[in-house]
Amino acid sequence: FILTCTVVIGYFTLQALYPSASPMMPVLTFIMVGYLVGKLFMNVFGLAVDTSLQCFIAAEEMDVRDDFAPGPLKKLLQPKGESKEDATPASSVAKPSQIQPQ
Repeated sequence: FILTCTVVIGYFTLQALYPSASPMMPVLTFIMVGYLVGKLFMNVFGLAVDTSLQCFIAAEEMDVRDDFAPGPLKKLLQPKGESKEDATPASSVAKPSQIQPQ
């Protein structure tokens, strides 16, 4: 998306300012710059996602309250003092009398 927008806007700007100029070299430059900007943007975005995930995992391991977690991740954090075994609802655990032989 960034590459395409850069090339299209650059091409039309070049044609508007210098209609007699050959667009070959400037368009190639726009392609390289657009690719570089897109690649750098996605690297920064990926780093932000990785950092958020790492902070969420650290908060989960340290039993930090869910005040620091973003909304969609709050429901994944367990309250303090509740272990993973305690987090399973009793209604979802099969009792021995409910198990049917096959």
